[in-house]
Parts: sequence; C-alpha cells; structure tokens
Amino acid sequence: MLATSLLVGFAVGGPVIGWLTERWGKRKPMYIIGIATALAGWTVVFFVPHLPIPALLGFIAVIGFSSGTQVLTFVIGKESVPADLSGTVSGVLNTGVMTGPMLLQPAVGWMLDHKWQGAVRDGIRLYDLQAYQAGFGMAMGWMLLALILLFFTRETYCRQKQ
Repeated sequence: MLATSLLVGFAVGGPVIGWLTERWGKRKPMYIIGIATALAGWTVVFFVPHLPIPALLGFIAVIGFSSGTQVLTFVIGKESVPADLSGTVSGVLNTGVMTGPMLLQPAVGWMLDHKWQGAVRDGIRLYDLQAYQAGFGMAMGWMLLALILLFFTRETYCRQKQ
C-alpha cells in the first residue's frame, strides 16, 4: 500500500506539475518547491518514530506527488539549449539521472553494513533503525545537493532557447 501510494503520487504528480508550470510560466520555482517538499517528507518518514499508518501513507503520497517534479529536469534541459541539441541534452541528463542510483545503491549498502550490529536471523543480516537512517540519509543528502544546485540554474520561462 505504501509503495503503491508513492508510485501513484509520482504518476499523478509529473503531469500535474508539468501543467502547473505551463500555466505559471516558470519551472524553476515549482522544481524547488517539489524537491524541498519531498526532502521534508522523507525527513519526517525517516526520523519521526512511530508514525501512524494513515499519516505515513499521507506523507508517502505527498512525497510521490512532489517527486513528480523530477520530469522538469528534462524539460528545463531541453528548453535551455537550441532545439537541435535537445536530444543530446536529454541523453546527458538521463546519464545524470541514472548516476545517482548507481552511486547511492552500493553506498547505502555499505553504510548499512558499516552500522550493522551483528544481528542475524535465518542467515540474513538484521539492521537497526539507526543503520537505515544513516544509509538513506545519504539519499536525502543527494536531494539536498540537487536542491542547492537548482538555485544556480537559469529559469527558462517555459520557452525554447533560440
């Protein structure tokens, strides 16, 4: 139920956020709001203990929806270069989008192992809450870096660069 609400929020968020930025005539502020909202939501989910399931479900849905701003990466990139370079910039941006998970997946695993207290059940390592907080805190750090870097991007005003 939680994973589904995240994905449904993301699936709804992308098109709605794209539509909102078109109406607003700006993309950068919505992207900043989206990343900040997702980061705040993950902070609550990971660091507020014993959230009731309905509250957790709500936070996860909001995180999914606000994470829909990720699609703006490609739109802003495409609008930032002349049209004949839009395919190239999309490929470069997609490489960047895939680099985060490529680096974070083993890094989170390393952090989990680093914080592991030695507990094993049926041959499977058991990690405590602090290990997960440390591991996924790195992903939140990645989001914070993205948020900071967004302040250095140029607003496209929903127009293709000539």
